[in-house]
Amino acid sequence: MKIRRSSHGPVEHALDEVAHAAGLYTANDLLGEFFHARGVARKPGGWRLWTYNLPMGPPISAPGLMAMVGGMGLLASVLRQER
Repeated sequence: MKIRRSSHGPVEHALDEVAHAAGLYTANDLLGEFFHARGVARKPGGWRLWTYNLPMGPPISAPGLMAMVGGMGLLASVLRQER
């Protein structure tokens, strides 16, 4: 692992890393939202039987809730940098 040198201090460098991690977390969870919806569509009957497949299939809202956590991390890193 190569350590990169930055012109700003360790606190600002850590905030940059938090922003990158939160961005990856948000993107991963939004992709999970797509795959969960696709999982409901692949069940027998697909979206035509949504009253059965939505509660019995993969939880569609679960990745979205995790994406909100990543979004809050992005928001915190942006607000922290506005001094």
